[in-house]
Amino acid sequence: MRRVPIGKGVNKERKNLKRRSRLLKNLDLEWTKQDETSRRLTKIEDKLENSETARATAESELEPLKSDMLWLKEHMNASVAESVLNSEELDKWLRICWLLHRMMVMLKGMRSVLTMWLML
Repeated sequence: MRRVPIGKGVNKERKNLKRRSRLLKNLDLEWTKQDETSRRLTKIEDKLENSETARATAESELEPLKSDMLWLKEHMNASVAESVLNSEELDKWLRICWLLHRMMVMLKGMRSVLTMWLML
């Protein structure tokens, strides 16, 4: 059996302790990094879940809006035409146009009568 001097054995032990201490610090640092990464991943997963929920909600709310827009497109022309046709100003203009037309017809008839009268 070989004998190791006490001084050399103590130095070796100290080196091993320092090495072990350094390895434990590195391991602790890696665990801290892993915990931080895990926390960030959980946060991102939560955001993803929230955004997927928000997207599903938006899509479900979009369908009735599309339906309403289609209905408006189909019925808007009829509503505008109906409101224009039911306006009082249009009624006045139509009456005036009708009266002018009647006057023109009457004048044309009078012209025919006058022409015939003058030919006699």
